[in-house]
Amino acid sequence: MRYLNHFTAGLVVYLSFSLSALADDTDIYLNPKVASGAEPLVMFTLDYRPNLTATVCGGTECDTLIAEGYLPPTGPYNFFQLLRAVFKKVLDPIGGVRIGFMLNHDSNCVGAVTSGPTKTGCSNGAYVLSGFNLIGAGTDDPSTYQTAGEDANKLAFLDKLAQVPDPLGTLSHSFQGKELYFELFRYLTGQNVYNGHLGYLSFGNTDPLTNLDVYASGYSWDTNIEDITGTTYSSPITALGECAKVFVVNLLFQVSNQEDDSDTAITADKANKPNGGMEGINLTGKNNNFATVIRYLRDADLGDGTFGTVPDLGGLQNVTSYFIVDPNQINTTTNGYASAGGTGVALPLSSNPEELVNTLNNIFRSILSVSTTFVSPSVPVNVFNRTQVVNEVFMALFKPDENALPLWNGNLKKLRVGQNATTGDTELQDVNGINAIDIDGRIKRDAVTFWTDVSALPPPVDDEVAGADGRSVPRGGAGQ
Repeated sequence: MRYLNHFTAGLVVYLSFSLSALADDTDIYLNPKVASGAEPLVMFTLDYRPNLTATVCGGTECDTLIAEGYLPPTGPYNFFQLLRAVFKKVLDPIGGVRIGFMLNHDSNCVGAVTSGPTKTGCSNGAYVLSGFNLIGAGTDDPSTYQTAGEDANKLAFLDKLAQVPDPLGTLSHSFQGKELYFELFRYLTGQNVYNGHLGYLSFGNTDPLTNLDVYASGYSWDTNIEDITGTTYSSPITALGECAKVFVVNLLFQVSNQEDDSDTAITADKANKPNGGMEGINLTGKNNNFATVIRYLRDADLGDGTFGTVPDLGGLQNVTSYFIVDPNQINTTTNGYASAGGTGVALPLSSNPEELVNTLNNIFRSILSVSTTFVSPSVPVNVFNRTQVVNEVFMALFKPDENALPLWNGNLKKLRVGQNATTGDTELQDVNGINAIDIDGRIKRDAVTFWTDVSALPPPVDDEVAGADGRSVPRGGAGQ
């Protein structure tokens, strides 16, 4: 039936040009409600550096968060407090998502063996602070949350984040991206914990005989995602099946470093279960970097039956990675992380609450969107001289019928290729010469495409924007 629908949709593409135009930027918009058991898995990671203790909210920029109860009424406030408040605000209305959180341990192991489950008395790698748990849509007042079920999961997530101390002095440590992603890989594929329990000398602890779960149980690793022996992860991909979609949202202040101690385990054969690695990955020479690991998880199908305990699920179970980075550190390296993760470029980790809220909201909109690109953008060629490409790009969008009939409304929208006035980068622009493509690779909601008569647009509904047609199928474009 799936293939029949695709064939029928193809006929609609062909016939729509002889009928009244219904087309625009080729995205398929499905029911925005996420089906039970198909909720996306969203893992957050945090660069635990002293930057988190920087003072913020020196003016009135945090007044809204204060008025809404996300920040205490009096300061001073640091960036970590702001970040927690923004998480609360962004997550309040969101449901149908399984969220988790990971942090690095400190990196101070020495000797012939510097990582892995047999190492003790030091710290290395990363751990899962909070495994994936389903959260439900709440209200604007967390005090009204229920104490059980999905609301409880959201509260537990926020509570664990609140217990992580500020990274002052010896508490802070670097972001070890390769090792963090390898621990995530072990978790996703249901294999043995690698560095997850190697937290003896982290967060300022100086006793090599006392591990993180003893001296800081409030923000230690999540035992609920491990088997009864505490040695093996339970795969969240296996639990969700072929509908599992995995995303990582990384918040960074600098580039990844101190991350090479686990390379032997990372490059191990897949067949070495439950201690399998990322077989085939090339960590030699210039490829020995975080971006290589990010790209491996982006390209690999973790549900093809060859990784860990995950069976052959069908579909594609890979990892898409977003990077929100200190604006001063958005560079070739951090943009390379985002590119390797399939999200284009790094986004600014702003200390302005409104900007940070908007960034996270846009990421969640992208993740929760169940629309997919169906037709590639078209670039016309001069029929008299085929060596010349016309400076126009056409995108087709389709919206499935609410009653599942093979008659999909669509629209055709026109953009142009231009240069960003600030950076000089080539981009797709709307009629106003503004970048028209959002971080999810689709038309921005507030873009005005060519052919659109703004004065004739109806009032916006749902996430549509007044005075713009954007990615909305029925608004503007050739079908107006």
